[in-house]
Amino acid sequence: MLTWEEIQEKLEKLTPKYQKVCWLLAEGHSQRRTANKVGLTQPRISQLLNHDLQFREALDALSEYVGLASRAARLRLAQRAALQFEDEDGNLELQKSLLDWLRFIRELMGEDLTRLRIEEVRYEEPKTMKELMDSLD
Repeated sequence: MLTWEEIQEKLEKLTPKYQKVCWLLAEGHSQRRTANKVGLTQPRISQLLNHDLQFREALDALSEYVGLASRAARLRLAQRAALQFEDEDGNLELQKSLLDWLRFIRELMGEDLTRLRIEEVRYEEPKTMKELMDSLD
């Protein structure tokens, strides 16, 4: 993975408009929506994606960065949700709805659901916040 400085160097080789296109696409916007937001046509966006190596390299690097940031954000949300179920002693008062939500977060993070099902068979409820967060790794 590239460093943030290396990603910025790739972006700086693009015009400001194309930098905005990269950000919008990396964040998951469609080609059509991106084109409308920056004043380009959808065919021009497709042309950039298919024929402009410099643009594609910048987009790929930025997409990886944005994807990692999104995964980190989802993990922070899971941690915040779990904290709401912790008592004064640090023990978790788990409810099925919390575990279902955490499984959903795991699915969003791209975890292998086959492995998740195997773990569920041998699942023991975590007793502390640390055990819960370790089980998410």
